[in-house]
Amino acid sequence: MSSFALIGPSGLARTLTVMLAWLWVLVPMVAASAQAQSVRALVIGIDDYRELPDLAGAVNDARDIARALSGVGVRDLTLLENLAATRKRISSQWRAMIARAQPGDTLVLTYAGHGGQEPARTAGSEQDGLDEVLLLGGFTSSGLGSRERIFDDELNRWFSEAGEHSLRVIFVADSCHAGTLTRSIDARVAGPAVRTVRYTVANDMLRLELPEAGGSDMEDLPHVSFLAAGQEYEQVPEVALPGKDGAVEPRGALSYMFARALEGAADFDRDGVLRRSELWRFVRENVRMISEARQTPNLLPNDRGGESLLRLVSSPSIPPDSASSSHSSDQALRLAVVNASPVILATLPDKLPHLAIVSLQEFPDLIWDARARQVVTGIGDVAGFDVDFGALPGTVGKWKAIRAIRSLSLRDPLRIRVNPHDGLHQHGNQIEVEIGGLEHPYLTLLGLSGNGTVHYLYPLLTDPTEVPVGQPFRLELKVTPPFGADHIVALAAGTNQTTLNAHLAQLNGSVAAAFAAELIAKARARTQGWQSGVQGLFTAP
Repeated sequence: MSSFALIGPSGLARTLTVMLAWLWVLVPMVAASAQAQSVRALVIGIDDYRELPDLAGAVNDARDIARALSGVGVRDLTLLENLAATRKRISSQWRAMIARAQPGDTLVLTYAGHGGQEPARTAGSEQDGLDEVLLLGGFTSSGLGSRERIFDDELNRWFSEAGEHSLRVIFVADSCHAGTLTRSIDARVAGPAVRTVRYTVANDMLRLELPEAGGSDMEDLPHVSFLAAGQEYEQVPEVALPGKDGAVEPRGALSYMFARALEGAADFDRDGVLRRSELWRFVRENVRMISEARQTPNLLPNDRGGESLLRLVSSPSIPPDSASSSHSSDQALRLAVVNASPVILATLPDKLPHLAIVSLQEFPDLIWDARARQVVTGIGDVAGFDVDFGALPGTVGKWKAIRAIRSLSLRDPLRIRVNPHDGLHQHGNQIEVEIGGLEHPYLTLLGLSGNGTVHYLYPLLTDPTEVPVGQPFRLELKVTPPFGADHIVALAAGTNQTTLNAHLAQLNGSVAAAFAAELIAKARARTQGWQSGVQGLFTAP
């Protein structure tokens, strides 16, 4: 757990106990009149590598996106997986799509797999002196396999040629090129955690004719928009999410949300058309939520218009929860246990009947180290210290509550940020929690500690019942011990939530995160205007 001194807008001192990618989506600026044009797609997913560490979720991403594209009527679609996705085949398929396309068509190119960086081949062509590279399954550090990679300058040229044919482009690359992490990944997490590798090329047999320094950037291509899902200091993790049949599988958060957007979850006005502003908002906040803020999309250009991207369905009526949710509270929480006695292992099913005990290799939601008395999340954050057998139910209940609240937040997420960064905050640091994107004036804030303790934060008796819509709401915090991971929950409603707030205030200080989530779900069901969101806070001595 972590303890903060919190100063709210009323000036009251509050005590808050809290535990504390490279993804491009280049999206066509498609006018409504262009909806009748064809969409053609080349979808790539690579888990199996000859020389690099294998991944586990990239093929899942590719198949999921292919299904979603088929669902919106894309018939000219090629899916390449693992070693079938060679440099030669990708290039030839791309050029064949251009040859088949008519002016006004949209070309979709998606990639899920490893990414990397190399010293720029053309001096002066990159501000940081590095080229971004897609690493294909057959890549090796020397010999013919060294050809199996694709450079960012090549992609730029491909997209430029598409523009010369009056074609629009969607490019999704669920990989990363970062060299550092905002927060370290705990070593108890099994398997590859991120989609980037360090590598060298000893005998490079790839010969390229790249553009001279000063060539066009992505921003200079009028038929293309740019969305980066991670900052340069972040890496893209693989996270455990439910697949089409409900079974949990490793995935890339951005690919997952991109596919859900195509299914209609991002169609906020429910008119059957996906607009760029809708996609931007949906992807940005939901990727942050399910990756615990390890990924923060960077969107260029900053689209505030309503350009249509794609017609999703023939009927404009899309139920608010029709798209599958990565946060379904119906799924059993998956716990891996290490360093526990046989007696404890035998007792767990009775102690936690709604919990699924899995191995480290089965992508658990949480890992409990019984000897160290710590809980670690499936993507490598220490979520709780001093978690013994007796405290485990509260911790599990807290994470089930977070999953349930995330499910409620999927359709209309609030913007929650921890300033100055999403990384690990040290003892004594001053930080600020910012709530943005408010469309409704009645705001409720609470904290959920790692052990499931509820901390009711806002509004207190002397706080204003309404906050300004369209303006960020801020809370100042100071990091004090104990340390770990917790979550801020923000709710915004169109009507005063007097009953909900009274019930949550009664739970203040009690281990009742799961019950708090139930109260929130009931309030959501009877409220017309609603937004919510969840943000983790991470601290250390």
